[in-house]
Amino acid sequence: MSRIVRAAAIQISPVLGDDGLGTARKVCQAIRDAAEKGVTLAVFPETFVPYYPIFPLSSQPSGLGASIWNSMSAPLSSQAR
Repeated sequence: MSRIVRAAAIQISPVLGDDGLGTARKVCQAIRDAAEKGVTLAVFPETFVPYYPIFPLSSQPSGLGASIWNSMSAPLSSQAR
């Protein structure tokens, strides 16, 4: 049986200079908007959350990078469930 998958490449900019939740809210809204249009697979730029460069990929996020990462991971995880 074949299945049709409607995909969307979502190109939006992150919200810079806030507590990190602005970007998470923007992502969640974009996911909701896409779902309303029948999208079942939505993709974002690879470094959208957190925006690049926050921290080197070879180390754990620290300082501002850690606070942004931690503040966004919970809302995005709950939206994905």
